[in-house]
Amino acid sequence: MPQSPIKTKILNSFEDDTTFGFNSLRKDPANAEFFEREPQWLRTVELFCFGECHHYREQAEGQYVKLSSLALLKLSKLSLVSECLRSNTLTYDYLKERLGIHDSTNLEIFLAESIFHRVIDAVLFGEEGVVKVKSCIGRDVVLPGETIDAHYDTTSVEGLIEALHQFEQRVLTGVNYVDNISRELNTDTHDEAESSSMAAPATGSTRKRKINVDSK
Repeated sequence: MPQSPIKTKILNSFEDDTTFGFNSLRKDPANAEFFEREPQWLRTVELFCFGECHHYREQAEGQYVKLSSLALLKLSKLSLVSECLRSNTLTYDYLKERLGIHDSTNLEIFLAESIFHRVIDAVLFGEEGVVKVKSCIGRDVVLPGETIDAHYDTTSVEGLIEALHQFEQRVLTGVNYVDNISRELNTDTHDEAESSSMAAPATGSTRKRKINVDSK
């Protein structure tokens, strides 16, 4: 029996290297009736919106659609993004446990691939077993008025706005600090310049007197 176009579209998005946002699938009115009939598929799309590897590994039987190896790789990359959004310093041991990767070599291959595809920007310190994260892509957010399964560590639009406000305040505090330092430096420089200009005529007068004395 051929697979429905909606299922094919969803599975293809799970495996596509360039797709990392799934809210459009989840909120598409054309999919609403399908998700109502097939709640397992809705839960799986929500998993890719907000969930991580361990949610899939620890699922109750039949909670999610069975994923291909490529879809599992995508879910691992999304899980990595979630970890990078939480912290910019991650140990190999921690990531291996969270991502279900059993050795450091395979972890480094996975991380290098994620860097190559610009999922994250990071530096690997193999000897120390540490990843220093510079930046990463984002993940889907819960839209205003929505309620999502509580076991996902979700971010709401309101939360993003609040985080931006907090960031703005930190930036403004930093700007004010730099302005104050700049004003203090300018004041000190101005005072030094005034002191030098006041001292200069006396020095010149002394030299002139010495010249007058010598000329006699």
